Amino acid sequence: MRVMRGTRRADGAATLTGAQTTVTCPGRERTNDGRAGFEGSYRDGNPVEIRLGLLRIGDVVIGAVNAEVFNPIAMRFKAESPIKATMMATLTNGSARSGYIPDDESYGKYTFEVLSSRLKPGCAESAIVNGLIGLMDARAR
Repeated sequence: MRVMRGTRRADGAATLTGAQTTVTCPGRERTNDGRAGFEGSYRDGNPVEIRLGLLRIGDVVIGAVNAEVFNPIAMRFKAESPIKATMMATLTNGSARSGYIPDDESYGKYTFEVLSSRLKPGCAESAIVNGLIGLMDARAR
C-alpha cells in the first residue's frame, strides 16, 4: 500500500523482468521438546535451500522468498535496496523446509518460531538480503 500511495505517475509501458536463485544455509534438527519458553537443543542437520525470486515492474521491485521470513529481514532488504519502491513477498513459489526464518538478532529467544526453525543462526538473513540484491544487480546489466 505504501508503494501504491507513493506512486506519482502511471506508465502503461512498464518493463517487466524477473529472476530466481537458490541460497543454501546450514541446517539443524531439534533434539528436545517444548513449544516455547525453554531453551532448545540441536544437532547438525542437512543444509536447507531457500528459493529467492525477484520481480521488477517498471520502477517497483518485489523480492520473493519461499518461506515465512521475520519482518526485520524484509526491512533490511528494503533499506539496502537501490530501488526506492521495494517490497518483499514471502511464502512464494513453493515452500522451503526451513520452517520460519528468524533474523539474526532473534536467535536465542525462546519463541516457537525460533525454536522450530531448521536453520542454524548466522546465515539466512544475509543470504536472503544479499541474494535478492544480487538478483537486482544481475538484472541491471
